[in-house]
Amino acid sequence: MFSMLISLGVHGLCSRTLAGAEYSGMSAAPPLSTAPAAPWRTGAFPEAVPLVAQLSGDEIAYLHWLASRGGDPDSVMIDLGARAGGSAFALANGSAGLGERAPDIYSYDSFVATELEVAAGLFRLESGASTLGVYRANLSRFTGRVHPRAMMVPEFAGGHELAGVYPERAPVSVLFIDCAKAWGVHHTILGAFGPCLRPGSVVVQQDFRGPLVYLGLHMYQLRDRLRPVHCVDGGSVGFECFGPITGRDLDGLWRPEDLRGIGLDDRLVEASAYFDGVSPEPLSPWLWLSASFFCAQTDRPDDAVRVLEQAWSGLPAVMRHAPEERRRRVLASAWSLAAEKASRQLVHRGYHAQGAAVLGMRAWNGPDRTDGPGDGTDDSLRMALWRQVAARCAEIGEGRVALYGGGMHTDRLLRSGVFGGAARVVAIIDDAPERRGTIDGIPVSPPGEAPVFDVVIPSSDAHEEILLERSRAVAAMRGVPAFPVYSVHS
Repeated sequence: MFSMLISLGVHGLCSRTLAGAEYSGMSAAPPLSTAPAAPWRTGAFPEAVPLVAQLSGDEIAYLHWLASRGGDPDSVMIDLGARAGGSAFALANGSAGLGERAPDIYSYDSFVATELEVAAGLFRLESGASTLGVYRANLSRFTGRVHPRAMMVPEFAGGHELAGVYPERAPVSVLFIDCAKAWGVHHTILGAFGPCLRPGSVVVQQDFRGPLVYLGLHMYQLRDRLRPVHCVDGGSVGFECFGPITGRDLDGLWRPEDLRGIGLDDRLVEASAYFDGVSPEPLSPWLWLSASFFCAQTDRPDDAVRVLEQAWSGLPAVMRHAPEERRRRVLASAWSLAAEKASRQLVHRGYHAQGAAVLGMRAWNGPDRTDGPGDGTDDSLRMALWRQVAARCAEIGEGRVALYGGGMHTDRLLRSGVFGGAARVVAIIDDAPERRGTIDGIPVSPPGEAPVFDVVIPSSDAHEEILLERSRAVAAMRGVPAFPVYSVHS
């Protein structure tokens, strides 16, 4: 993934590890239409790789199965957004049983460690350092078959720039896309690799069930070339190809400015009806969910709430297609994280009421979830807001948190486990002498004696505005920021 690896998106569900041996796959590729439903879930395909991979177990098994099918011996597999090499390992391991017919894999990435990745321990390198060595070490057993390509896919590339993205022009049997974080990047990907797709090729959109509305809309526009055939838990949707993507196809793809003139709702209704009619599982709720992000990003907060309500209404149909408890939990987690992220976007843009409304729709069947939109308890709403705050601290590098206030609110907050990893509470500030000591092992100190911290946050729901003023005073003395959680004042 070219953008930040740690996020509250649906693809960051878990990291898997495996100590087992290479998987030996099939030697021929049967037509996808003859394959049983979700053949990667038979238990025959590994759900883990021996390195950190920002993919769910279902996605790892799916890539193993997909690569094991074989196909054109002259084709290659494209891995867009490689990071440490988890997706490339699954593709290489899955196709290892094909022997000399195993296709080469081209992995694209910036291969540069970010501050967040280093802070989270994903790379034991300095921020800005090359991760190519890590990738090569992780893929060492497949040396000669894997080819890392250190580059950022440009936006809306054309001419020589577009040709330089994939100069080999060999047929592509699998196109795994996990770097299309911008409209223009997705357009370039389709332009560079789309003409090399063949009937039977598979395009995997890893972020389809996430915040990127153009993925669903573009794939709807390309429905004569690509059809959804696999719904993979963790965010991915696999599309079977019926022919190469042409320049004429690319010219008609919608851009952000187009959605204002042609009507976003009309396009969403058309695309939702199509996907629910042809895909193995309902995809319309995820498409409406991604539209909520788009509305938030384009300062249409009321529309963001409205389209998310539309997405919510389709969730029961999704759950009926996932009767297994394990799958339900993965889908519920994906929905909850995405709704929280949409809420956070609205709040950061100043739309607090709409952000709260979206946050009320984060719950889905399971622990700490309710049966419908807006029915969440006060505690679940508060904890969701604090999860957003913890994520914000991690994103902007303010990992050492000081809470102002040592009362019951702080005690509940620490026991909830909201803070951990890249953002952690290192100090509790309180003016009352009787509260000296520790809470959950964290020292409680007066303002002038607190240890080093990066940010101050008032820890009270009833008295936040009072503690916010005190937090800002302490923050000014230390030269760090302070911000509220519940208040609309920023």
